[in-house]
Amino acid sequence: AAFLMLIGYSVDTNILLSTKVLKRKGGEVIDRIINGMKTGLTMTLTTVTAIVVAYLFSQSAALSQIMLILIIGLLTDVLNTWVQNAGILRLYLERRTKNG
Repeated sequence: AAFLMLIGYSVDTNILLSTKVLKRKGGEVIDRIINGMKTGLTMTLTTVTAIVVAYLFSQSAALSQIMLILIIGLLTDVLNTWVQNAGILRLYLERRTKNG
């Protein structure tokens, strides 16, 4: 169950990044990435906070294990989305504007 939630959350943050960067035309690419990052990191921080609270107060070993998987996965997703994918999108858009 935790892995399915992580897949859905990862897809959601990547769609958020792509929408904020590719669909909006005003401003510099880095400004659009930062704008999307503010929204995405707020979403992730809110979710991680709720999951940490659930992990700390959980009485069930299975539920604690699911929460731990979600915490690790969401923190990894932050790096993947906002470092790797944002960098790839930035390179793509800069090359496209240079060549186009």
